[in-house]
Amino acid sequence: MIRRFAALAAFGAALVVTGLGCGSGLNTVEVKVTLDGSPVPGAMVSFASDSGKSAVGQTDANGIAKLNMVNAKPGKTGVEAGTYTVTFEKPEIPEYMQKVTDPMAAMKKDMDERVKKGIGNPGMGPAAGGAKGGEAAKRKNLLPDKYASPKTSGFTVNVPADTSGVKEFPLASK
Repeated sequence: MIRRFAALAAFGAALVVTGLGCGSGLNTVEVKVTLDGSPVPGAMVSFASDSGKSAVGQTDANGIAKLNMVNAKPGKTGVEAGTYTVTFEKPEIPEYMQKVTDPMAAMKKDMDERVKKGIGNPGMGPAAGGAKGGEAAKRKNLLPDKYASPKTSGFTVNVPADTSGVKEFPLASK
């Protein structure tokens, strides 16, 4: 009996170690974003496919981001195989939110400021776009506008073929 249990436990451990039966189909994707040769911290990197799949990540202080599928199951990280158009945005952060010690208070203050400016409406949600419509609710993008649109960004990536290492995206201000 003990031998059978030991054999079963060893087989179970082998399955866990080799990952049999639990492949996620997701690939680790790291990207580096630079603007005129310098790393871009705090940039949002988005991958979007023609079939509607998307992945996102935010760059760290070194301009590096790890991307994950939108709406992935909890604990699942990485990006599905496929070809994606890549976009980049770096939203302007209001001065009063740059050194946040109380995130809830900062979020409330931010919403109050946006409502005062007529670019947000609590209770209506982002889809409603607030008092001036959806575009007015967006923050200023600190990167050149062309990189925010899939039609003009100029970047595509094929996962996993193009992402075996850190994929670099050199943006230019002009």
